[in-house]
Formats: sequence, structure tokens, C-alpha cells
Amino acid sequence: MQCEHILARFRHWYENRILGCSIERWREIRTRSDLDNWLSESLAHRNSEVGFFITYCRNLGLDKIGGGHDRFISYGAFELPPDTKVQSQGECATHLFSPGVAYGTNTEPLDQQNITEHIAYSWFTGYEGGKHPFDGMTNPYASGGEKAKYTWAKAPRYKNQPAETGPLAEMLVSQNGLFTDLVTSEGANVLSRQLARLVRPAQLIPAMETWLAETTTDEAFYRKPPKITDGEGFGLIEASRGGLGHWVKISNGVIDHYQIITPTAWNGSPRDSEGVRGPWEEALVGTSIRENDNAVELEHIVRSFDPCLVCTVHTMERGKAGKTLTI
Repeated sequence: MQCEHILARFRHWYENRILGCSIERWREIRTRSDLDNWLSESLAHRNSEVGFFITYCRNLGLDKIGGGHDRFISYGAFELPPDTKVQSQGECATHLFSPGVAYGTNTEPLDQQNITEHIAYSWFTGYEGGKHPFDGMTNPYASGGEKAKYTWAKAPRYKNQPAETGPLAEMLVSQNGLFTDLVTSEGANVLSRQLARLVRPAQLIPAMETWLAETTTDEAFYRKPPKITDGEGFGLIEASRGGLGHWVKISNGVIDHYQIITPTAWNGSPRDSEGVRGPWEEALVGTSIRENDNAVELEHIVRSFDPCLVCTVHTMERGKAGKTLTI
């Protein structure tokens, strides 16, 4: 199949250029010590994109900045047949990337009923506190008279607490040994967040090879969904940036309520009704800046979350002493 050929070529490029080793060798790395041994093992490892990135981050101190709240959320991705063993998870798993919530390295099951959105610092009106997306409202309102509000993003919360989503969250919720050890020893940071993104294909490529081998043209390509007159439902998926959720209500055959929470809304959320910062806002706190006119450290931190700026916009105020950045 052409798809198998394309994937084989991508694996070859990924192993040689990005990892500097086979996927199988990379997946033997279970701890920070294993990672250091891998880095010193060969020139191919050190000269790979991953090897260069690790050395670059450590030399610049990017493994020491960008922590955040140490809470992570993953909706889970790629449901697996029963009794499937996932190497990184060390046990039978229901998904290639498990659904759940991690507090540091401790995990618990995900329940979407615990998700709410706050608008106290967002350019919206309509309610106090947090509301579940089935009950939430999106009524835009921007006024210069409301100094507290500073973004079009709502503030998603899980059990009324902010949570980071994305590849690092996927690794921690799935209890990947390497990233669990990195976060235990160093905390979340720019290095671990970006490294999780770089090596995510090492989990995906072998699974894709299996799925392509199992693909058959004998089955129906598309099944038309039944017509729905009244009802409600939600869909949770792991997009490339993290957890993406849709909540919809249908009445008399038409949509009358639709709410979306994007990964960037989770990560780039403003303060909530209790004044608690979102993940990347919290990750900026305490960061040392070498040059006030060129705060690249802040850029490194925010970009480690892979932000989508069409999903959330914050504002800056210039020219006021002591108030140059509103977050």
C-alpha cells in the first residue's frame, strides 16, 4: 500500500534525523539516567535533532524554567483492543495515550463532568464562577471600563483547578517512565515539554504500522450517522496540541447550544474567579530575564506550550511604569 510506503520513509527519516537511533532503541530509555547514557553513547545520538535539543536546552538553562501548576489533563487517544500491552505504560491499557488527570506524577481517571469554564477575566458576560460547557454561555463583551478583563479566552478548569494539556500531559497521564522521572526530578519545564512533543512519533509510528497492516478494503469506508432530533453529547479527543472538547445540544433537529474548549484555552487561560492563573501564566512567574528589551526567556516558555493564537489573545499595555505586561 502507498500509505505503508510513505510511513516507512517517514520512519527512516525520523530515526536517522530526529532520534539518531531506531525507535526501538529510543523506547528503551525509561529514566533520566538512561537518557544521559543514551546521549553519551554515540555521536549519532548527540548530533541528532533530539540530542542537539537536549544539549541546547541544558546549556541555556531551559530545563530550569517554565514549571507551572504541576497538574496535567489528557482526554486519551487511540482506543486499543482489550488486553493490549503498551510498552511505555508497563501494563494493559485502554488507549495508546491514556485518558486521565495527573497531579505531578499521581494520576486519576478523567470525568468530563468536572470540567468548568470561568469568565471573570475574559471579555464575556453572563455568569459568576464556573459553568460546565453544557451550561456555559458565550456572550462577547469588551469594554475599557472593565480593567480586570484582558483576553477572549475563557478559563477552563478541572475540579476548579487549572491543568496543562499537550504531549507532556499525555506522557505523564500514561505514566511514561522517562517523563515521569524527568518531572519527578526536575519538575515540568521547557525541555521536558518540548522533548515530549519531539518524541511523540516514537509512540505513534509503530502503532500506525500495525493499524495499516490490519486495514482491509472489504469493510465499509463510511457509515452514515443516524438522524438526531433531540439530545446532547460531547466529544473529547487529543489533538496535536492536547485535549480538545466539543459539547453540543440538539433540539428539533437543529443545534441550539455548542461549546468548544481548545488545548490553547486550557494552557493559555486567564485567571479564574478565584484569581488563579492559567498554566502558561503560572509558568512565567519568577523567570529571570537577562535583557528587559528582549525577553526571550518568556518566549521560550510560552512557545513550549505550542500556542495557537487564534484560540486565545492576551493584551499588552505599554508606557505605564510597573505595568508593561498584563497576564
